[in-house]
Amino acid sequence: MINSYAEKPDFDKCIEAATDLLYQQDDLFTFNLDIRKLKYDRTIYFDSVQGYCVRVGVPIRRVMFGKNRLLKEGCTVKGDDFYLVLYNEDRRSFERQQWTMAHEIGHIYLEHEKDEDKEEAEAHCFTGQLFIPDYSLYRIVKDFNGACVSDIAEIFRVSNAAAQRRWNTFFRRKTVHTGKKDQAIWEMQREKVELYFYCKQNGLAFNREFFKYGKKRDLLKTADVISSFSELSNLFV
Repeated sequence: MINSYAEKPDFDKCIEAATDLLYQQDDLFTFNLDIRKLKYDRTIYFDSVQGYCVRVGVPIRRVMFGKNRLLKEGCTVKGDDFYLVLYNEDRRSFERQQWTMAHEIGHIYLEHEKDEDKEEAEAHCFTGQLFIPDYSLYRIVKDFNGACVSDIAEIFRVSNAAAQRRWNTFFRRKTVHTGKKDQAIWEMQREKVELYFYCKQNGLAFNREFFKYGKKRDLLKTADVISSFSELSNLFV
């Protein structure tokens, strides 16, 4: 007899795994969370399926089409001591490609051996936490009056649909993870969030101001004299 409870996704495990990965990063002040540039504690390579087929001499139709196809959006090839994450470069949206790669990272970090509904649900949960951390979303809602789904999409550079799903999930949950790692991740993301709402309040283009601010930030971070957006903004008033 199958224990149906044992087959349910372990969402707490997924959130913890994604939180641990974010916590390992040196800095999260980035315009986009580029999955290929994160620090990993295992060897992970990335390639488009199109590029992979050229390199190994496999006809792309064998990989992309037919009932035995390897790829829909993305997949992971496991080697003896490495993982190769493949993504479909025909998906032109940068956000879509990043989400696909993060989903595959979820399968790796959650040590999935199967690709069934439970594993897919867990990988989706991992990806949502990686892009939009639970505690960071809580702080945005708490600290910035009037924050909405479109703000979440802009801040974390995800699609409106992904932001809406994360928003809905957040308000369905009765608890928020508020541990030391969650708070540390928020501190790494707070600067960007503050800058976004400053731009929104003052009618400024966030993408342009982000890169202008980033250059100033890099100069002052080198001198180790800056730790928050509010400090830096005061220096350039």
